[in-house]
Amino acid sequence: MSTYPNYVRTLLLNQASGYADTLAEEYVSPDFLPRELPAAFTKIRSVLFGGTPDRQMLNFRLYQLMQVLHATELVEYVTQDDARITYLPFDRDELFYDAFVADVSATSGTTGTLNVLGTLAPDEANGIIYHKWRVLVNFGNTVTVTEIAPDSQQEVSTYALTNGLSNAISLVGSNLQFNFSGNPDDSWYIEVVARPSQNMADILATLKDVVSSADEQVLFGQSPAEPYLTFKNLWQRHEQYAYQLGGLLLAMAFQTRNLSPA
Repeated sequence: MSTYPNYVRTLLLNQASGYADTLAEEYVSPDFLPRELPAAFTKIRSVLFGGTPDRQMLNFRLYQLMQVLHATELVEYVTQDDARITYLPFDRDELFYDAFVADVSATSGTTGTLNVLGTLAPDEANGIIYHKWRVLVNFGNTVTVTEIAPDSQQEVSTYALTNGLSNAISLVGSNLQFNFSGNPDDSWYIEVVARPSQNMADILATLKDVVSSADEQVLFGQSPAEPYLTFKNLWQRHEQYAYQLGGLLLAMAFQTRNLSPA
């Protein structure tokens, strides 16, 4: 059985490499092949990450989940198959400060400025936290706003300038607005990552509600042997959330390594 750096994280991510410039990205071996997951795991992942999570959400949540696993002696299971880890220490300032500030970049020749107004609300049910737009000032007092991610849609709005500054205009597909000072043909790209609001206690509470006895059989087996018996006991009986959640995460990772590639 092949192993990789960041082995447990890679199994929980269960996606291929190739996202080097993405928020909180960690090394994923190019040799890793995502596994075909059973329905029980898909249900659990929808609670952990959202129904159709983007890579940014996966990475952000995995940063939190790996902290849980490393906070206790359960870390021994994280490193037992492959001790090579690139995500330590847990001091990624960009996840707490820089990541959730709107990044506005003017295209070549643009002389004006653009301000993003508001705070982007995360779509945690689906796991969508990354958004990107292009804003283009047209002749005739209109502005074209094109959503690039997560969806592809476009709106054309009229604007008026007061003391050189436009009125507030909606960023299509979000709760955000923007205003600008500029001229026709000025354009900008806007990238925003929404901060997820759920904490580990919230997630654990939801998991306790939705994980059925049938799901537990998929996670731990019908007659669990070690280490699955330990994982099951932690999940079902331990008083501390880090051990409960850790037991579930480790069982899912260990079972995933034995599954066939998708």
